[in-house]
Amino acid sequence: MSVYGALLARPGARALACACALGWLSFGGLVLVIVLAAERATGSFPTAGATAAAFTAASASLAPLRGRLVDRRGGPALLALALLHALALTAFAAAAGVVVMPGAPADGGMPAAGAGGGGAVLAAGGDAGVAGVGVLAAGGDAGVAGAPTAALIVFAALAGACAPPLVAAARALWPRVAGPSLVRTAHALNALLGDLGGVAGPALAALLTTVAAPAVAPALLALGPLAGALLLARAASALPRPAPSPTDPAVGGDGGDLCHPGVAERHLDDRGPGEGGPCGAGGRRGVLRGNRGMQVLLAGDLLAGTLLGAAELLAPARAEAAGTPQLAALPLALLAAGSAAGALWSGRSRRAGAPAARALGGLALLATALPAGLLASLLSPTTASPHAAGLLATPLGASGNPLAPLCLAFPLAGVGYGLFTVALLELLDRLVPARNAVEALTWLTTAQGAGLALGTLLGGLAAG
Repeated sequence: MSVYGALLARPGARALACACALGWLSFGGLVLVIVLAAERATGSFPTAGATAAAFTAASASLAPLRGRLVDRRGGPALLALALLHALALTAFAAAAGVVVMPGAPADGGMPAAGAGGGGAVLAAGGDAGVAGVGVLAAGGDAGVAGAPTAALIVFAALAGACAPPLVAAARALWPRVAGPSLVRTAHALNALLGDLGGVAGPALAALLTTVAAPAVAPALLALGPLAGALLLARAASALPRPAPSPTDPAVGGDGGDLCHPGVAERHLDDRGPGEGGPCGAGGRRGVLRGNRGMQVLLAGDLLAGTLLGAAELLAPARAEAAGTPQLAALPLALLAAGSAAGALWSGRSRRAGAPAARALGGLALLATALPAGLLASLLSPTTASPHAAGLLATPLGASGNPLAPLCLAFPLAGVGYGLFTVALLELLDRLVPARNAVEALTWLTTAQGAGLALGTLLGGLAAG
């Protein structure tokens, strides 16, 4: 049996892997469906961009607070956030002009939700009237291009503010599910699912907007994190109750109240002044203050995010310059494939080495290969080809093919990123107490999100 088979055979592992997959898949396509729904409702891409920015900014800025809440309150807090997130996206869908009444006429481009099936119920959590969303009836395109911009932005921001830290909470459970011998394999599997979600998420978003309607897709996609939170609770329930440790008797090893909220509840009144509770995030100090190792990880993740942000903008820009925008996804797909290969190797190899060495080596490979490929592409004389086949027929080493340096460099950069990601998660286990694990990972995702934004800006300037 392979190490991955042995991992998935452990109690709770399959439910936990499914929760991770749902989280990566849903969040990987959510920004795209928000953009498409907002553009459909308002007829304005600038408005759609502002709406997506409101979601992203609220999600990133409040991620550490949501992580701290889940560290303190465990599974119930995660489920509550998932439910609020689903309700906010349902409200967003309603504001965008969702058709949900059976038999509503469809005389425009948007199909009636009741066509062929008797109507769609879009109320997450079972109550269609929660948060004033109600059931919105609109005939065909009624309400489209007339949706209030402020409502779309507010509901998108609320959805971002309540986005459940599903992947971070799952990562906090992996060490207990996998055990010491398979913890690196578990982190590699998590990284692999992230790579697959980054590719499949936008594809799912496009499918939902085509099959259902742009405005319906956000509400449908919100069901993923809700189901993932339930699966995470199931995985946690399959684990044995941890034994108390001498250094943290209230928590009992790692996992904290995410796995057993009753442990935390019995000790909530025992915390001292300034403490965050037995499963709190280090009291009011959080996980960053005085933790030099954690600060170094944040700096590395910020650098990785900056490089990836530049790549995500420059790859389509160079494809456009070559006259083949349909090939824009090719270098990015090769980057994702390389990352998946690096993560798989990290999880299977017995000679992977120390996580600190792998983190440095992976980041060095990423920081060398990616800028080299981007610079070579920018300096390459462009011979525009009207056909994708013509560009692909150009030898990779020949001038006039601006995608050739990217297709050569991005797989290597991806391998480096895969190595770096798995090692980063291993180091996180060593640097941060398990009771702070969710908040710690949300800080890393916030740092990488800031890097992605900075890299996108720099890439835009370079594309000129």
